[in-house]
Amino acid sequence: MRSLTIHFVILLGLFFPALASAVTPDARVFAYGEANYPTIFTGSATAGQYLHYNYRYYPASGNYLAVDTDGVIWILGPYTDNVITSVGPMESLLGYITAWEATTVPYTITVQDDFGNCTLYSSNFDGLLTPTGQANTYTTVFVGGAAITLTVPGSNVLNFSYAEGGGTSSEQMQLTFDSQSRSITGSTDWTFTSSSTQTNNCSGHSTISGSW
Repeated sequence: MRSLTIHFVILLGLFFPALASAVTPDARVFAYGEANYPTIFTGSATAGQYLHYNYRYYPASGNYLAVDTDGVIWILGPYTDNVITSVGPMESLLGYITAWEATTVPYTITVQDDFGNCTLYSSNFDGLLTPTGQANTYTTVFVGGAAITLTVPGSNVLNFSYAEGGGTSSEQMQLTFDSQSRSITGSTDWTFTSSSTQTNNCSGHSTISGSW
């Protein structure tokens, strides 16, 4: 049975810039690294601790990003030829991190299933748009930690698939960002294809509303 229609999450660290003081310095480092070096720290990360290291492991790239108890940042993996390598003290990056946080745009959306032959539900999601370096273009993160690119303000048509609930969900989503009203409107048509004969396939349509 289809468990999610679309699952936007706060980009890279689950925080808003206004709440940065409530987020640990380590989390800010991980968020900054993921957003600015996506080819090194790719996709969803697994968090952990080893000895005096607080780390994130990125299976898609095989790299680790870590901060030790002295506040020193380290990288290990294919990017460093599997040699643990110091980036330097966290304090030296905090100015860059603060400036990056100030450019992000928080948003909230509600996904309401209108019809479908699966369980229907309503869900609210918070997210964070991060500039890509191109005019009016931002990225955000959805199911599985993959990033999508959006034009703000503007209309976007998105097609993507992700594994969930013993099968694969596919979405065709339309999102429009209105800069005057700071509103988000859209809809998505979705299908779920089960990998098991014990679970039925299903499909449906959802509306999306929100603000940024």
